[in-house]
Amino acid sequence: MKRLMTLVAGGGLAALLGIGLGATPAHAEAPSQQGWWSSANQGSVEGLPTAAPAPPDVPAKGLLIQGGSGSTSGASDSGALAYAALSYVLPSTGTAGTLTLMVAPNSATTPISTLELCPLVNPYFLAQQDGPTTSAPAYACKNNVTAKASSNGTSYQFKVASLVEGGGLAVAILPTSPSDRVVFSQPDANSLSIDQPSVPTGNSGAAPPSTTTTSVTLPPTTTSLPAVPITGNTGNTGFTVPAGSSFSPPTAAPASPQTPVPQASGTAAASVPFNSSVPTVPAANALTVALILTGLILGGIVWMAVGRAAVRAATKDGIGLATGELAPGP
Repeated sequence: MKRLMTLVAGGGLAALLGIGLGATPAHAEAPSQQGWWSSANQGSVEGLPTAAPAPPDVPAKGLLIQGGSGSTSGASDSGALAYAALSYVLPSTGTAGTLTLMVAPNSATTPISTLELCPLVNPYFLAQQDGPTTSAPAYACKNNVTAKASSNGTSYQFKVASLVEGGGLAVAILPTSPSDRVVFSQPDANSLSIDQPSVPTGNSGAAPPSTTTTSVTLPPTTTSLPAVPITGNTGNTGFTVPAGSSFSPPTAAPASPQTPVPQASGTAAASVPFNSSVPTVPAANALTVALILTGLILGGIVWMAVGRAAVRAATKDGIGLATGELAPGP
């Protein structure tokens, strides 16, 4: 009993551990690469002054997105004065959920800006902060996701599952109108949420086995017989078994042996004598036979009694003659 209680307790603990291990919480990722590029930076050209310094409201490792004359939503988006890019390597057990970018505090961000994400042509790029647009990564906006600022204006959230390609997420962050200007803080380890596949709890991470239920129909307990009208001998009452009903034998035993008559398959039901194969014996003949048998039996008994008396008498006379007790007759 003690061993049984130990096993039961161990099983309960294992079940609790299975429930704990089966639920895998979602987590987030930081970008593997990030950068932003500005048309104000013409790059290093011999004989020309160096590029202008970055705007003062853009923090270190922050991002700047600013609209230009060709900024619009969709495949025609081009001509941004500044745009950014992010690249994430996704784990094999999950997929990208929501990309959350935080607006930099005390920045000259346009509160009504609408931004879009477009996949990069090449997920690998030279990460730069305020790099020249000539070295910025190319993008294609045939597939894009847009978002507006949150109600308090502190963040942007993009649903990015449709932009995942080749086990990673690599996107450009673009303005959708010439008036858009947004400054983001550096994306941190909570910027991209990872959605984990659902796992049934209590099964230690394993998917439940598939089960198939097979329906079995049992045959009826009674067998239906075709309709056969049945008539009995003298003293028996005829009865008929209707078609489709369950056959039940009569409660009273028949007066004489009967031989059932088989019903040919596929033929119509016909009235068949219940005892057609055994000839009937009239009641008068049966009485005569009984009287004759009785007389023969009685005669045999009388004959045997008379014979036994004669034998005893003859035996007695013989004994008397031998001993002289009896005189022989004349």
